[in-house]
Amino acid sequence: MTGKVASLFSISKPRLFTAASSRPCLDDIATHLLAQYQERLHDLPEVIIFLPTRRAARELEEAFLRTAVAASGATLLPRIRALGDVSDEDVFSSDLDAPDLPPSISPLDRRLTLARLVYTFFDRAHPGQTSWSTALSAADELSKLLDSFHAEEIDTVKLGELVPEAYADHWQKSLDFLKIITHAWPAFLQSAGRMDPAERRRKQIERLTQKWYDAPPETPVIIAGSTGSMPAVAKLMACVASLPMGVVILPGLDTDLDEEGWAQIDDPHPQAGLKHLLDQHFAQLDRATIPTLMAESETLAQRQRFLSLALRPAEATSDWLHRLNNFGDDTAFESAISGLHLVETPDEDCEARVIALLMREVLESPGKTASLVTPDRDLSRRVAIILQRWDIHIDESAGVPFLNTVRGTFLRLIARWLDDVSDPVRLLAVLKHPLYQGLEAAPLALVGTLDLALRGLRPGPGFSGLKDRIKHGRDWDRLIREDSGERDENRALDQSDILTLIEALEQATRDFNPEASDPAAQLDAHIQIAESFAGADWLWAYEDGRAGAALISQLREALAEKGMAGFAGTHNDYGELFEALCQGVPVRPPGGTHPRLAILGPLEARLLKADRMILGGLNEGVWPDAADTDPFLSRQMRTELGLPSPEQRIGLAARDFAELATGREVFLTRAKRAARAPTKPSRWIIRLRNILTARQAIEHVDISQKQLALVKLLDNAPTPQLASKPSPTPSADIRPTRLAVTQIETLMRDPYTIFASKILGLRQLDPLNADTTLAMRGQLFHHLFAQYNLDHPRAPAKDPAAILTEMANTLFAKVGLPPAVQAFWRGRMMESFAWFADWDKDLRKLGQPVVIEEQGATVVPVPGIPGFTLTARADRIDLLSNGKAMIYDYKTTAPPSLKESGSFSPQLQLTALIVEAGGFEDLPACSVEGFSFVRVIGNNMAKPVQAQTGSDAHDQISKAQQHLIDLLALFADPSTPYLSQPRPKFTKAYGAFDHLARRSEWAILGENEGITS
Repeated sequence: MTGKVASLFSISKPRLFTAASSRPCLDDIATHLLAQYQERLHDLPEVIIFLPTRRAARELEEAFLRTAVAASGATLLPRIRALGDVSDEDVFSSDLDAPDLPPSISPLDRRLTLARLVYTFFDRAHPGQTSWSTALSAADELSKLLDSFHAEEIDTVKLGELVPEAYADHWQKSLDFLKIITHAWPAFLQSAGRMDPAERRRKQIERLTQKWYDAPPETPVIIAGSTGSMPAVAKLMACVASLPMGVVILPGLDTDLDEEGWAQIDDPHPQAGLKHLLDQHFAQLDRATIPTLMAESETLAQRQRFLSLALRPAEATSDWLHRLNNFGDDTAFESAISGLHLVETPDEDCEARVIALLMREVLESPGKTASLVTPDRDLSRRVAIILQRWDIHIDESAGVPFLNTVRGTFLRLIARWLDDVSDPVRLLAVLKHPLYQGLEAAPLALVGTLDLALRGLRPGPGFSGLKDRIKHGRDWDRLIREDSGERDENRALDQSDILTLIEALEQATRDFNPEASDPAAQLDAHIQIAESFAGADWLWAYEDGRAGAALISQLREALAEKGMAGFAGTHNDYGELFEALCQGVPVRPPGGTHPRLAILGPLEARLLKADRMILGGLNEGVWPDAADTDPFLSRQMRTELGLPSPEQRIGLAARDFAELATGREVFLTRAKRAARAPTKPSRWIIRLRNILTARQAIEHVDISQKQLALVKLLDNAPTPQLASKPSPTPSADIRPTRLAVTQIETLMRDPYTIFASKILGLRQLDPLNADTTLAMRGQLFHHLFAQYNLDHPRAPAKDPAAILTEMANTLFAKVGLPPAVQAFWRGRMMESFAWFADWDKDLRKLGQPVVIEEQGATVVPVPGIPGFTLTARADRIDLLSNGKAMIYDYKTTAPPSLKESGSFSPQLQLTALIVEAGGFEDLPACSVEGFSFVRVIGNNMAKPVQAQTGSDAHDQISKAQQHLIDLLALFADPSTPYLSQPRPKFTKAYGAFDHLARRSEWAILGENEGITS
């Protein structure tokens, strides 16, 4: 039966209508009621209308206003309620709040109480291993299970009727755990005089149903848009349909589906909920005779038929092709797919761009509207951000999680920092947040200086660790000796100012005790710290501040009441608890979203229509979501208890999809890859593709290539002009006149690094919380061996290996090396110390160490560079009994070949030049006997020493000297460029200044090609 009904109340009871999926149901309801009450608008407030969501309720109010304004009149509004708010006093009389119906416990109190019960349960089984954050997560899952029991009118006592021995061991343990909701939770509610909110809501609905059965109201009552998935709501719908002035409007009932298909409907089908409702409460009605609220256009009626065929139950598809061929002529099929579009993109970012472009296009047509509907919040955020390029600001109607807002992030960062105040990354994240306003004794200007001071290995624990780092310097870094021997004195920091900053931070956090057992006290101290950092007025400003203030107030009260004792312990970090407590709290825009564009979730989009509907994220696991198993109950358990199957949730998602896909202009989008992994199309997309392919119409619907081409044009830029590789040629007067021997090697291999460091004066910063790398291990060995030789110029009486071990222990404690790293290094160190002791003993028979970690320098005559100075820091130089010098260089990794070292690693050969020129203060000018690489640690210590002596050594020294002069003379020429790693054979995987040289760009193009400027 189709066509407009003269009056909603003119048909016989039970009054059941269906709203065409393609029609704006809310506008149709407003049109009907205003037409019926146009002569007596003062009676309109007597009408009660129930809708599925608050969003739909707000939209119906807007629909009444739009319809009234269009008719050049004013109107009063009916009483519009969301089904979740049926306990409203306008609907219930006060006498329903009887003593036997206690007030409901607040959601926050329920969450915290369940968490306490979970914590107690697991702490008995695993003492000291339970955290409040995991207890809160488990409490959230228990809340969902409780909601299911109450919604389905199943007593939790039935859990005790399950036979544990019939299930696997882990399910038996689960049943034991669920005694929390069968015994502990009911006992708590009884003692507190409270009621579970889901149970109270159900009982309120049941009371309203019984009240209206006993005394049917004479005023109109309408329920629209609900499928009655909750049994209590389904009974209320049956009651309302039989009232003297009651009407139930079903959303998108498929009255065209044949009886064979209707009988085969299963849980994942879009019509599953409506079929169950009709079978249970309206079995006497013929589905085909249920009238349509307002007829849809023929074109969209064909779309509905097309979707019904495409989503036909799997068990009824044996004659699918036959039904498809009998769908109608080409004109009918073209009408069905007219306005339906499919877009598949390579990745999720491209999908967001396509959607943003489709939404932006709508604004070119006056008054036209568009809605993105998707359960994928990441996709929603991407689209919202991309729209900002056109100065279009649109908020998700579901809101932004508080912890993701500016003020929520600030509070979260402070909470994480309070768990570990000496962590430089956490500390600087707080101090560099835009809300941090500085402390009176610690202005913002000091934050950058503190950043520099904390670079390198992390300080010791607590504020004392931070102070020690500032007072004593970066102990580990003091072991580092730049080969040039130059220390950057410009990096000296004003210790007193930084210490003042740290002391101010310590004073601000004096009331926070990380080991406290009372999280309420910790929360108070946390908020006090945040207000001192940002200022109370500024911290609680704007929507996120107001939402945060309300949340913190509720948390303070709830935590104080719940007595969450036992918080202290290794597994109970406050920051983790704070984040868990704040999960799920949204911050919504104050004045709604964009007037013509909207981003909605499927639930929020129910009963809403826009001119252009974009259904995004249509991949399995997203839309529909995966039919995840219950964490506490197996499928068999759920079936025995009478709980709904996970597939019922897919059925609800399918209904949303089918309802939304009947719009006049619909775009279905998906990404072929997400999170760097291939995706699987939604089952509904697969069904549509199959039917479209069978009718050879896929090319009329799939507009992927067109949209991808538009997106490409969106970022289309002029043809890039190729620029040559960086080839800086600074003038001669600013080219370096002083280099270390290791920097000579750098000049050979990567001249651009010399340009950046020596001419531009750039220096790579150490990372925060630096790892204990192999380079640091090398610095450790250099320091130990140097200090050993300085402390013992003569052979010691004590075992050298034991001396080195004691020195290492002292050094480990001084620099705060983590115990795990110490343990990892010690085994190899003992072997190395034993080897070094024997090797050093043999060397002392040939001579004595004279130069130990000492800097030397000499002037090298170079054409074009007057007074060029060559420097070196030698690990060890021994003066032999024959009056000659022997140079040693310690290596903790595989050293280069001495044959190759003369060409591209001439460190030792050039050090020999300085020795022979008398460039070391403690060593007179003398001939060099030779030089040697000494590997002091490694997997194979059979041949740790690689030496070059005699005439071979002198030949290499002479060649190195000539190569040095030639190289320096070349770079003295102002036309010689400082190229980035010009020799492929000696290219490193990365360099400190590769990003400035734009190496990754021109390296891809090829050595002889340019880069984009």
